[in-house]
Amino acid sequence: MLTVFGLSALVTAVCLLFPTGTALCLGADGASVQGLRAYILGTAAGILPQMLCAQLSVFLQLEQQNKRVYVGIVLMMAVNALLDYLFIVVLRWELLGLNVLSIEL
Repeated sequence: MLTVFGLSALVTAVCLLFPTGTALCLGADGASVQGLRAYILGTAAGILPQMLCAQLSVFLQLEQQNKRVYVGIVLMMAVNALLDYLFIVVLRWELLGLNVLSIEL
């Protein structure tokens, strides 16, 4: 788990400190750098929580608590649908709203 935390923290730091460089490394051209940069910044905030949630899911499955894993997945899907509507339609956050929604709760 320490390895996952360390690698996630490293990727998060690189994406937050160098979003334009990361966008260019991913193959963005001049016209799409700004959009991809905003997407990278929004996604970088959720890398560490996503990895920690994945570790918790694996731990619960190893402890024979599959029902809790499935309940958590259903709740995340429901919250995601509600927040999709709120961030994209009501608040008009566009691409940033999609990034915020990609962060697992």
